[in-house]
Amino acid sequence: MRAIDPKTILLVDDDPMVRDVTRAFLERGPYRVIEAVDGDDALALLDRLDYEIDLLVTDVLMPRVDGRELAMRVARHDPRIPVLLISGFCGFEKPPADMSFELLMKPFGLKALLLTVERLLDASAAGVVTHDHGPRAEPLPDSPFSHCLSMMA
Repeated sequence: MRAIDPKTILLVDDDPMVRDVTRAFLERGPYRVIEAVDGDDALALLDRLDYEIDLLVTDVLMPRVDGRELAMRVARHDPRIPVLLISGFCGFEKPPADMSFELLMKPFGLKALLLTVERLLDASAAGVVTHDHGPRAEPLPDSPFSHCLSMMA
């Protein structure tokens, strides 16, 4: 993996437990992870940073500035930054047609997250920020989101 020059990931999720687990997964990558509690916090953090982020990983449903709005603002600011939306809400299995961001359904495992992050970072390093809605992790059959399985394409 990336032993030299760890990539910086901005992780945004309003649920502290989900944020902690996701951060722990990402740090096994290894990646440098900075955290924000919601979209407003992330935007303020981005204004204060003296270095660039390599990837935005954000929850979709959050108070104030949600993940979709945050992703669009970040993409307008720097279209080279890939965006990974994460959501446990069934209504977001497929991003709306006007969105071009990767989506990973919660709950996801370590491998699914790290493979998706690596693919997005590799594409970005090659100068191609892909938003092809590639393979996604599906909710585990016994998870609270198992009813989403029948809705996913």
